[in-house]
Amino acid sequence: MATDNKMWEGHRIIYPNLRKIYQESKEVPFPHPYLDEQKLEYLESFLQQAITSSSFVRITIWHQNGSQEKEIAPLQQQGNYLKCRNTLGAFENIPLANIIDVES
Repeated sequence: MATDNKMWEGHRIIYPNLRKIYQESKEVPFPHPYLDEQKLEYLESFLQQAITSSSFVRITIWHQNGSQEKEIAPLQQQGNYLKCRNTLGAFENIPLANIIDVES
């Protein structure tokens, strides 16, 4: 019945091309980086020093769409989260597992 429909035949030919373009355009999630033990110890000591001095630090946070940088003043560690204040004065809870890098 639909074998004579040229519109249907045209879509069947175009569809694989559209599918390929769609698959290429899909965003690939940013993989969570592996941090070795030495890097984790460095991050922990740096954050502890920043908490005691209440100074602003720039952290790099892992996100599915790519890494993000934030400038924060760490206040305290609450379980697996870092309670901090950003430059606007708002409070945030950042998962410690998502912190990739810290710099002053």
